[in-house]
Amino acid sequence: MKFRKGYNRTIFACIALLFAAVLASCTPADNNGTDNLTGTPSVSATPTPVFRDSVDKNVRAKAVELVPTFLGERDEVWNLAKEYTIEKTRAGEGETVGWFRFLWQEDAVYVLVHVTDDTPDTQAESVLERDSVFVYINEDGRKNLRYTVGDAFYAVDRDGRGFLGRGGTENAFYTCTYPDETGEGYYAQFRIPLLSVTGRYDREIGFDVCINNAAEGVLVQSIQWADTSGYTEVTMTGVGTVRMD
Repeated sequence: MKFRKGYNRTIFACIALLFAAVLASCTPADNNGTDNLTGTPSVSATPTPVFRDSVDKNVRAKAVELVPTFLGERDEVWNLAKEYTIEKTRAGEGETVGWFRFLWQEDAVYVLVHVTDDTPDTQAESVLERDSVFVYINEDGRKNLRYTVGDAFYAVDRDGRGFLGRGGTENAFYTCTYPDETGEGYYAQFRIPLLSVTGRYDREIGFDVCINNAAEGVLVQSIQWADTSGYTEVTMTGVGTVRMD
């Protein structure tokens, strides 16, 4: 894979510096085999509002009575949810693509992400530089400039190791990964608890998904559903909207 050296080195350097600040002070967590990334980070970049046309960033999500299991296989309940493509470039170049499906209950949301990537790589120390999936939740739907109560992000690498990002809680947060049916990709599945609101019909929340593709321990491509600014870990202004139906 070839890159324009100066341009891409600059992009990856900026992203690495940002994540080094946001994901600082990692310590093992007790629940779900996750690493705790919820310490107060020192962010070197100043968040800038990202105002974009949101027509292509809105989804409608179904409520469910039977929830997905986390046993390493895709449940039929996911067939109730519509599939939304993840393909906007956040950084780098490559052929990785994906989609997500979204379900909800009163106390949590459920997200299934499919990633097409036939070159597994999870050797890097940072979850950013591994094959991984990040999910962002903005519970009040206001797409806040800075993270506040109800704003959080969570991550899981391709090997199923879960991570708590800023605002995240390990209480009732579950995640798992498993190979897809073709052998050329994988699924990442999340249960994310709602902390400041209750799931209900017609509620709108901010939401986004990012897929990272690594090679030889280095991030080579990052794609995202809505916000491609590279600042979603510190501001929610660019995320999309989910309406609960």
